[in-house]
Order: sequence, then C-alpha cells, then structure tokens
Amino acid sequence: MLEQPVKFNLQQERDFGEKLNGSFTFVSQNFKPLLLLLIKGAVPLAIIAGIAQGVYTSGLFSAMDTIRNSNEITDVGVFSLNWLSTVFAPVYLLSILFIFMTMVMTQCIVYGYMKIYNEKSGSVISETEVFEIVKRKFIIVLLADFVVAFITILAMVFLLIPGIYLGVVFIFVVPLVVIENHSLGSALSRCFVLIKDKWWSTLGLVFVATIISYMMSMIFALPTFAITMARSLQLIKGELLWTHILAGVIATTGQYVLYSFVSVVIGIQYYNLHERIEGKGLRAMIDSIGAEKRQSDLNTGDF
Repeated sequence: MLEQPVKFNLQQERDFGEKLNGSFTFVSQNFKPLLLLLIKGAVPLAIIAGIAQGVYTSGLFSAMDTIRNSNEITDVGVFSLNWLSTVFAPVYLLSILFIFMTMVMTQCIVYGYMKIYNEKSGSVISETEVFEIVKRKFIIVLLADFVVAFITILAMVFLLIPGIYLGVVFIFVVPLVVIENHSLGSALSRCFVLIKDKWWSTLGLVFVATIISYMMSMIFALPTFAITMARSLQLIKGELLWTHILAGVIATTGQYVLYSFVSVVIGIQYYNLHERIEGKGLRAMIDSIGAEKRQSDLNTGDF
C-alpha cells in the first residue's frame, strides 16, 4: 500500500501563484508514493531509452572519428549513405520510441494517481489501483499523445500561430482521457470548453513549469554534456560505449522522472478549470458544512 493519505484539495479554484505553490505542495506530500510508482512503471522504460541513446551517441562519435582520421573519401555516394545510416540508425528510432513510451507511462501514473487521490478521502492509495488505471489507459494515452503531436506539428508547419494555440489547448487531452474517462474524440472537443478564456494563463503556467523542470533536470544531463564536449574537443578518444550508456541512462531517467512535475502542474490546472466550470469542490464543501451543522444540532438536542 502507498502510505500517503489524501490531504491536499485538488478540486479547487486557484490563482497563478497558488497553482505553482499547490503543485510543489502536492509533490512534497506525495513524493514517496509517486516516486515508487514512477520507479516501477516509468524508470524501466527510461533505462532502455537511455541505453539506446548511449549506444547511438557512441556510434555517432565513432563514425565522426573515422571521418576525422580518414585522409580521403573515395566515394562520396557510399560515404553519404554510410553517414545517413549512422545518423538514422535503428537504435536511434528505438530510443525515440522508448522516450515516447516513458512520457506516456509518466502521464498515466501521475493522472491516475491524481484521479484516485481526488476520489478518496483520507484513505491510502494502493499501487494496484494506480497500475489498474495505467493498464486500461496506456494505449489510448499513447494514441492521444501521437494524435495531438501530429495535429500540432501539422498546424505549425502550415501556420505557426494556430499550431501553438492548439498545442496549448490539447494539453488537457490526456487528463480528460484518464481522469474523466473521455474518448479521444470527446476529449479533443472538451479541451476547448475547459480552456475557454484561460489560454494565456495555461500557456504561462506550463511554460514556467517546463522551465523549472528543465533547470532541475540539467544536473542529470551533466555527464552527457561533459563527455560530448570532451569527445568533440578530442580530449578523450576510444569507443567509450559503456560510458555513453551510463551517461544516457542517468540523463534520460532523471529528466523523465522530473517531467512528472510538469504533468502535476497540468493536472492542478485541469482541476482548477474543471472546478471553475462545474463547481463540484465548492458544492462538496457546502454539503460538508451542512452535514456538520445538522450533526451539531442533533447532538445539542440530546441534552
């Protein structure tokens, strides 16, 4: 069982500062259970992505060393083909696939946890409950992320501004799929209702959260940065396969565990906008106060 009881009110309207502070509060209160879930769910995928990234980087530098040490290139066509096969090697595509799957798994875990967290009142949350949601939602979330990325990139290629607009609007597709059990189509439509008059505040919030997450993740990228600089300046030479793999695993794992903070911020904003429209949290608070008043009246009548 995950030991963290429900203490933080998700279903509540908040201003910009309260959303950021609330995100930090939620993460601090739920750090251990969320970290354990990410270690069991997302980290194995991130490790595979990191290994693939390390193998790819090592191969890329080896190819560059070969070119640097060659006195002449006898066949430009063969050289170009070999270089392209190195740059777009299968291991590169494998790393992209597992990075994408790591992101999807992180989203499923965070939003699944937030869903259960909001529904329970003081009860412990079990790993089984969260991973049950992950099993049910992983494929549709993967599809949703792919569709949103495709629509956004396509819109940006033809018209930059609409692409940026849609990218922000569709940030809530995954929370809607996981938390409200929407289909992909209805989630895409619901996003426009949810974000109405709150597009700029959502953009600002996610931008700040991304910057914070990126700055924190830089420490995990330091080994990769150091090795890349050293090899580029030819300060170190050789295969260095395992060094690249270790650096890749550290960078990928650290960065995508910290990516969960951005997901939490988006989740907090989702609940903020949902409460703004539905008012469920306020009604629940009023009902709770009414129930306490009735109980107090009954207790008073006993004397």
